[in-house]
Amino acid sequence: MGLLILLRGLAVSAAGLDLYSKDGPPPGPTDEAWCPVTGKHLTITSTMPAVEFQNGQKLYFASDAMAQQYKTNPRAFILSPHELPLAAPDGMRGLPDLRGTTLLCPYSGEDIHVSMQSLRVDHRYGQAVYFSCIGYLTNFWWDPPSAFATGDSLVKSANWLMEPPPGPSDIAFCPVTNTRLNITENPASFEFTNGQKIYFANKQAAEAFQTNPRAFALSPFEQPLGIPDGGRGVPDLRGTTLYCPYSGEEINVAVQSVRVTLRHGQAIYFCCHGCLTRYWTSPETSWAEEAGFILA
Repeated sequence: MGLLILLRGLAVSAAGLDLYSKDGPPPGPTDEAWCPVTGKHLTITSTMPAVEFQNGQKLYFASDAMAQQYKTNPRAFILSPHELPLAAPDGMRGLPDLRGTTLLCPYSGEDIHVSMQSLRVDHRYGQAVYFSCIGYLTNFWWDPPSAFATGDSLVKSANWLMEPPPGPSDIAFCPVTNTRLNITENPASFEFTNGQKIYFANKQAAEAFQTNPRAFALSPFEQPLGIPDGGRGVPDLRGTTLYCPYSGEEINVAVQSVRVTLRHGQAIYFCCHGCLTRYWTSPETSWAEEAGFILA
């Protein structure tokens, strides 16, 4: 599989395509996938083994046994911060490329018109499950089986998850130490290109993040903050304007905004999955030129 992905990436580079535009890479295959368990290349058919989610989304597998293995332990097959996504362009657009189709959120049933800005949980080897907002994505992170077609979801009709009430904009938790921070009184931070910041308890914590940023992205085996904070982020930045660390494009932060969530609730926001995938591949490329711990 690795050689095929590498060859695809080289071909795209040779073509000189703008992979980081808002609309993302050119159209990709809609009938190809990789099994999240085995990494086997699949040509999708109507009879292929699959795990179905509430309201119709599916993940495809090399065999019924592999589908059952996923259902037994889905967290083991969600993309980990220590694993690389598929190479460009497939890692950016997803494989299969579902852009331009309409899916339904497993919890709310709301229409999702799939694009580079759609919230999703990527799995190993590139397949994804899409959600209408970060609240429902967080619910999946808490309890993946609750999204299965046979699952007993407790939040299927909880539409308030679409837009939790306002939360604190001046409180954060250090991704390294889990120390509660008042970022107005103690605005010590680590800065990204174009101005986004992550707040830390002290210089040593910021240096730990800088040394190994992957260790502090939320793992599939760690629980996010509970609702409502997990559905809005802490600090709650909804209604503010941030700038993508790569494109510089404005991000009007909302529950639909594409992000990488860190341990204990802070997040880095991106304009699209192309830029998020670039961060996931090489986090240090998003840091400000003078990256480091800023005391004020």
